[in-house]
Parts: sequence; structure tokens; C-alpha cells
Amino acid sequence: ELLLELGRAEAAVGDPAAAERLAAAHEAAADPSRRAEALATLAETRFVAGQLAASIEGFRHALGELRSAPGSPLEVQLYLGYVMLARAYSPSALDAHERIRRRAAGTEEDGRLAETARLAALAYDGFLRGERADRVREAASLAPADASLLDAGGPAAQAFYLTTWALAGADGFEAAETALVGAFDRAGRSGSFLVFAMACHHRLWSLWRRGQVLRSLDDSEIALELAERGWELIRPAAVWARAECLIETGDVAGAADALERIERLPSGLAGSCVEAWPLMGQSRLELERGDPEAALEKALRCGSIMSALHAENPAVAEWRSRAALAACALGDQARARELWGEELGLAMAFGAPRAIGMALRTGGVIEGGERGIELLRESADALQTSP
Repeated sequence: ELLLELGRAEAAVGDPAAAERLAAAHEAAADPSRRAEALATLAETRFVAGQLAASIEGFRHALGELRSAPGSPLEVQLYLGYVMLARAYSPSALDAHERIRRRAAGTEEDGRLAETARLAALAYDGFLRGERADRVREAASLAPADASLLDAGGPAAQAFYLTTWALAGADGFEAAETALVGAFDRAGRSGSFLVFAMACHHRLWSLWRRGQVLRSLDDSEIALELAERGWELIRPAAVWARAECLIETGDVAGAADALERIERLPSGLAGSCVEAWPLMGQSRLELERGDPEAALEKALRCGSIMSALHAENPAVAEWRSRAALAACALGDQARARELWGEELGLAMAFGAPRAIGMALRTGGVIEGGERGIELLRESADALQTSP
């Protein structure tokens, strides 16, 4: 008990000794629930440090050791810790997807937290796969509206934030930002910089996507301060968003400086969404710099990761548009048309106006002439219906 409490305290202040302490608590505990709790806290500690593969394996192991019935608070925490991280990591993405779908079809759990967790996981998985945006918004709106995920803390709180990300990605900007007010309130009451910074990090996605570029830049600064304090996993996504927003303001040099903050990703992040995010920023930066060959290579690398993750939704990462514009600049019109056409089809299937408008805009730039003008008008009409 003492080792577990000490390990938790050390983890809360970023002390590297936490991992050793929690591993010792796991070995010393006789009760399966206590063993699982120690493993879960250890997995969270590794997640914070950017050790994604080790964190996912820790949650999987803890679920295997737990003897609690499905739907108990600890079981829900471990389930969310596993599926929300594993779904964004290519070696485990399919297993996480199948677990989410099996749980959605089952009826063995009850209780508010269990139902909220089911909706959060469904929204997250549905967003990555590109299921209908209205269905994603419905599930994602219900989950963060319930305070149980934030109240539970730990992996459940991470699930709360990821659900607001999916909600914003499905053009549910206002609902996502309203849900995050709850996190900002908690940060104000507790004085927790961690909660405040996490809320900023996830609000910036909604602000950026609806055009509030300067406010998004402010939030990205807070997120990157959290990364400097040891929350390494947040850095690649925050840098991508910051670089995109700086390019929108015309500050290409600033975007390049931001992307240089990511020199080398830890090996445990290979094959994850986290590896893909900087590639999106780098691809756009290379286009702005006039190097379409490098832009194409980085966009296609991002696409390869997204495909391995079964995350084909262009609202997650519009890598096809980036690649299409680069191919067009290289004179490969056929490839450019193939890429933007594929993105338009996926965006139409998803149904969010922002994704549709972006794909149409790419087509208009590539096609040019009267056809290009027609596509740009269609893009403007689609975006008129988006916030």
C-alpha cells in the first residue's frame, strides 16, 4: 500500500523513481485489484513519458490480471486506458477496434461510468474510421456531457479529452468547447496546471479547425509548456497544430522553428498517430517552401501510418489533399486527381462540411479553369454550412 501511494505521488510530480516504485508495488501486492491498480498507474506514467507501446502493454496486462466484473470502476478505467491508446497504435489498432465493438454490442455492464465509457470509445473509433459524422457527434456529445469521465480521473479523463477531439473533428466545435469548460472549471478549483494544459491542448483543435487561429496559437503555447514539464506524448500533436496555425498567419519561418522542436521521436511511438502528426505539418511546410517532392513523401508516409491504423477519415488527417497538391506541383496530374478524388469520396461518406469543403477546394486548385471554379464554388457552399 505504501509503495503504491508513494509511486502515485512520485508520478504526479514527474519523478522518474515512480516507475521503479510502482513495479515494486505490483510485485508486492497479493490482491489482484491492487496489482492491477499498480500496473495501471505505471502504464499512465509511461504514457506521460511518451512510452506508448509500454503503456498499452501495461494496460493490457492489468486487464488480464483484474478479477473484477465488467463495468466496475477499476475495470472501466483499465478498459479505457487500453482501447483509447491501443486504437491509435498500429500493432494493436484492430484489437482495440474489435474490443470496442464487442463491448458496444454486449449488455453485461451497468452504471453511468460504464455507459459513458462505451459511448466515448464508440465515438473515438467511429471518428478514426470515418463513420457518419452525425453518429460520431451524437455519441461524442453524450459522453463528455456526463462528468463521470473527468471525475474518475486517470485513463477515464484521457478518454474524456480524446472524445472532445473526435467531437471537434466531426464539426461539433461548440459542443466540444462547451464540454471542455468542465475541465477548465476543475483546473480553476484545484489549481492543477496539468488539467488546465490538457484542456488547452484539446481546445486548440476545435479553435484551429473553425478558424480561431490566434487563440489556437495561445493554447498551443500552454500545451508545449506541459511537454517541457515531462508530458512528452503531447508535444508532436501540439507542434503540428502550432505549425499549421503559424503558416495560416504567414509565419513560415516560425512554423519551421516549431517543427524543429521534434528532432527524433522515441521508438515506442513508431506506428502511432503521434508519429503521423508532425509529418502533416512538415508536408505543408515543404509545400510552402516550394519543395513538392519532399511534401509528397511526407504526406504519403503519414497516409501509410493512417492506413495501418484503420484511420481513413480525412477529417483526422487530410494527407491525401497535401499529397495531391504536391503531385500537381510535380506535374503528375493523374495522381493528383486520384488522391483528391479518393479524399472527396471519404469526406462525403463521413459527411462533415469542413472535410468536404477542403477536398473540393483541393480539387478546384488542381483542376483549374472552369471546372476548377465550379469545384471552388461547391467548396464554398459546403463550408458555408460549417461553423
